[in-house]
Amino acid sequence: MKTLKWTFPALALGVLMTFSVTQQSRAGVKESTVMRVQPHDTMSKKVKAFKKEWNKKIDKLDKEIKKDQQKLSKASAKNKDKLNDQIEDMKSKRDQLKQEVDAAGNKTADQWDTFKSNVSDQYDALSKKVTDFFNSKW
Repeated sequence: MKTLKWTFPALALGVLMTFSVTQQSRAGVKESTVMRVQPHDTMSKKVKAFKKEWNKKIDKLDKEIKKDQQKLSKASAKNKDKLNDQIEDMKSKRDQLKQEVDAAGNKTADQWDTFKSNVSDQYDALSKKVTDFFNSKW
């Protein structure tokens, strides 16, 4: 008897949840809307996607730094030591950027937008420096 007591309300609730919900709009016209549950985008999913995207960008940047270093090793520039120091500085900034991206999991939802903006700004500055390395006058 106890199971029958809960069976009917549970079935009724299940039936109600499968049908569309009718609601009154402001104009007095009835609209039928279906209740849908949106998937919850958790911070861990955001962090995972963020790391995947930015690690690809950093790898690409790393390849460009290596190309610059190879070009410099073949070039006969009088400022070679100074330029090697600049390449080492770019590598250091790249490593800092990697550490920043790796720390993405430590950020809260409130810190997330500021964090992403900071990483993007660091990347843009370093990318410009790498791109302009051989375009600048030595």
